[in-house]
Amino acid sequence: MYTFDLETRSTHDVTVYGTDVHAAGITDITLLTYAPVEHTNLIFTWWPGQPVPQDLADHISEGGLMFALNSRFDRLAWNAKMPDYGFPPLALEQVLDVAAQNRASLLPSGLQQASMAMRLPKKPKLGKDMMKIYATAGNDVVIPYDRADKDFDAFVMYGIHDTRVTGKLLSRTRPLSR
Repeated sequence: MYTFDLETRSTHDVTVYGTDVHAAGITDITLLTYAPVEHTNLIFTWWPGQPVPQDLADHISEGGLMFALNSRFDRLAWNAKMPDYGFPPLALEQVLDVAAQNRASLLPSGLQQASMAMRLPKKPKLGKDMMKIYATAGNDVVIPYDRADKDFDAFVMYGIHDTRVTGKLLSRTRPLSR
């Protein structure tokens, strides 16, 4: 089992148009962060141009479970673009929603609010700013995947933070029945 988080670039802002329209307009996956559920401090990263991690691809191909803060968004985004990079698609029953588990545990569903309620670290501001810049299709911002850029490092750390906190919330809240 893995927790995961995707950062995307789309022609449609998810906060304006919603999940379905945003996913339909995805032009790129800009970052994937993922971690084994039992090791929330062991975070892996992937971005376009890197080989598909075989352990993750095998896990998904074999029907393994994946946890995301917003499973609907992450599954739609994954299936809209990740197969183009060589990843297997995710079935509906493979992706479980950590936000729903937060609500069942009487916590806010949002990552920032739930992490504050559980006294977990806050999102890094520069990384969040970079996520917003990298998420906008057509803005001519080139993502420096060579990692020779402090802003890109902040963006990667933002994704790592979200995956780590999602894993910690998953481990500290009531599991949902399937």
